[in-house]
Amino acid sequence: MCIRDRIDPKTLLGDDGTYSYGKDAFGELKTGLTDKDVVAKLGEPERKDGREEEGATGDIVDLWYYPKKGIVLTMSSQTMTSAQSVSGITIKAPCAFKTKLGIGVGSTRADVLAAYGAFKDPEFPAGPEQFIAGSVYGGMFFDFTKEQVVSMFMGVGAE
Repeated sequence: MCIRDRIDPKTLLGDDGTYSYGKDAFGELKTGLTDKDVVAKLGEPERKDGREEEGATGDIVDLWYYPKKGIVLTMSSQTMTSAQSVSGITIKAPCAFKTKLGIGVGSTRADVLAAYGAFKDPEFPAGPEQFIAGSVYGGMFFDFTKEQVVSMFMGVGAE
């Protein structure tokens, strides 16, 4: 994605004027995709953890692993047998997907701050190893090693 192809960052704002990870994506992957959409885009996962109730929310969650693609999806549903949808996405190498603002694994800290700096979590100061756009309660988490993005997570980091 070229810089000129990036979207207006304002399109990632929710009704309250803050960053909304639900409006962002990693390539074609975004939260809310159904389990059938995921399988159509990525194929069957190489491994699933199995559905378990998440104590904080009562949601039923399962992790779907695509290690050869560098992707882990958190899949959620209301019951043990109902259809699941993506509630969280983690990417790392070799995943080449980029966010709507053009950031991906391998991007520099400077790139992240230029694209997402205005969305900084006011309650969680940026440190040398992580930057959070939005909030720990729902946002985009960038993890760094030597000033380069090594992994990214989109979703809820704390309940």
